[in-house]
Amino acid sequence: MKEGIESVLQMYSNVWKQGTLIEVSIDNNIKIHGYPDELVQVWTNLIYNALQATAKTKGVVNIYSELDEELVHVYVKDNGEGISEENMTNIFEPFFTTKELGMGTGLGLPTAKKIIESQGGFIEVKSKVGETIFKVTLPVNKS
Repeated sequence: MKEGIESVLQMYSNVWKQGTLIEVSIDNNIKIHGYPDELVQVWTNLIYNALQATAKTKGVVNIYSELDEELVHVYVKDNGEGISEENMTNIFEPFFTTKELGMGTGLGLPTAKKIIESQGGFIEVKSKVGETIFKVTLPVNKS
């Protein structure tokens, strides 16, 4: 799992705004069932959204994990502008976007949700001005 997140960060290393701080604390030993390429798509969507949300500020993006006996929780947290309460109900709807024309299709979060659910997990989000946290929960591979 950590390799997938690191590959996304490498891919976007020349995209994020100078001065944006990205902190990663993912356990190296976490193994999960699933398709790595699909999970990379999830991490790509969440990390890119966090980078875009912090583009107008001195951004901080934290990516970290917590291991529960049967589950791993991966958090992507940013200090960006936040998601309004009225938009929170729509963010997982296909083609819904708050981004400027040409900056988003409205398919990233619905696709991420579908991938996570197909792998036995779920996604949650909490947001207020100055803090958005996406929490992805997936079953752990015990073997």
